[in-house]
Amino acid sequence: MNLDAALNELRGATELAIIRLTEPFFAAQSSTDDNNGNRISNASSTLSESGRDPAVLKADLQHYRDLFSKLRFSYVEQVTKEKFLKTITGDTPELVTSEENAALDGQNKEQKALLSEKKEDLRGMLQDLEAQARELARRYHEIELQTTQLEMLPIELEELDTKIASLEVKKEPHSDNPEMCLPLRETLALLAQRERESATLNAQIESLRALSSGREQEIQQLQEELGPLKSRREHAVESMRELETRRKTDTSTEYQARWLLSSEKVLKMMLDV
Repeated sequence: MNLDAALNELRGATELAIIRLTEPFFAAQSSTDDNNGNRISNASSTLSESGRDPAVLKADLQHYRDLFSKLRFSYVEQVTKEKFLKTITGDTPELVTSEENAALDGQNKEQKALLSEKKEDLRGMLQDLEAQARELARRYHEIELQTTQLEMLPIELEELDTKIASLEVKKEPHSDNPEMCLPLRETLALLAQRERESATLNAQIESLRALSSGREQEIQQLQEELGPLKSRREHAVESMRELETRRKTDTSTEYQARWLLSSEKVLKMMLDV
């Protein structure tokens, strides 16, 4: 069954109405008693005209309850009067003893207790029916909303197809890189792989930075240690140059001796002996 057929079936479904449940009973009783049927049909038409308004139905129910209470009181009063008149006008008056009254009183109490129990059961049944009716009304309302959404679904699908077609026209030319033409799932997997590789490279870079920082400290320490040695070397070279200059200008034996002693001193200084 396609979507259109399902929607047509939902549109053609019978509308829910609680009052229609009473129509078979009214029809059956009207076939046996025309007068009673006319009264019931009038009540049915009145209920049908009132619609499904809960406030109107509640008011009608309270009205019928009041009428039933008055009718019951009138019936009891009428029956009591008839029995009293029959008792006092009969040829042989019926005399009731106190024992019979007590027995009837006990039966009356039992019947009242049974009636109260039946009323409690009926009240519980009415509460269950009311809860079920509310649940059915809620579900029916949800079905109506879902039906409306389903009716709008074909139009939305057509709009989506139109947007997809326009995006297909506007999309960029086909790339030679196969990674640029992957589906969404493969693209997400590739992206996760690239992120893991990037995280690994970042960790390696951080470790190399820490190592280079240690090496820089070692180099700085060595440079600090080489500073005095460089100064001593420059001083020794300057002394050698000065002695060489003096040796070239003075060729006496005494100067040569001084030059040799100075050279020895410079060499010892350089070699730190």
